[in-house]
Amino acid sequence: RIKTTLYYEDEDSLFRLIKEKIESALTQVYIVLPRINSQEKIKNKSIHEYAQYLQENYFTDFKIGLLHGEQKEEENIKIIEAFQKQKIDIIIATSIIEVGIHNQNANILVVIDPEYFGLIQLHQLRGRIGRGQKEGLCYLVIKNDISESSLERLKLLESINDGFILSQEDYKLRGMGELEGLKQSGFPDFR
Repeated sequence: RIKTTLYYEDEDSLFRLIKEKIESALTQVYIVLPRINSQEKIKNKSIHEYAQYLQENYFTDFKIGLLHGEQKEEENIKIIEAFQKQKIDIIIATSIIEVGIHNQNANILVVIDPEYFGLIQLHQLRGRIGRGQKEGLCYLVIKNDISESSLERLKLLESINDGFILSQEDYKLRGMGELEGLKQSGFPDFR
C-alpha cells in the first residue's frame, strides 16, 4: 500500500521528517520536480540548484543523485545502479523515473508542484515506491494558492490507489481532449 498526502509548502518540516525516516528506517527517497533548467525555475532554482539547496540545508550526511533527460544516458544509468546498490540515498529527478526503475528499498516519494503532472502520471510515479515490505509514503507538495480545480484533482490521489478508477475520475474532471488536435483535456463540442 502507498499512502499519499497533500503537503502545503512547508518543506522545512517535510524534509526534516524525511531525514528522520532515512536515518531510522534505512529507506531511500525520490524527489520529483516538473522541470529541469534554470529558465523554468522551481522556487527560483534549477534542478541542479535545488539539489544543492537540499544537500546543504537538509541532507548534508546523505548522498544525492540527479536524474533527468538532459544528462547522458550513461550518467543516468550510473545513478540508477548506485541507487539500487544503496550508494545513493536520494534521487532528485524529473518524470524520467515514471517507468522502468525498480528499487525495493525506495519507500518515499516527494513530488514538488504536482499540479503540473497528470493524475495517471502521478500514479505511475508513486508506483516507484512501496515495492518492498515497507509501506510507501508519497508527499505531494502543493502551494497555498493552488487552484480549487487542481486541489480537487490531487485530493483523488489521497483516497484512490487503483489506476483504473483514478483514470475514470480524471476523465470525469478533465474530459478526453480532442480526438484530432492538440488539446489533451476538455470536453468535445459535439454530442
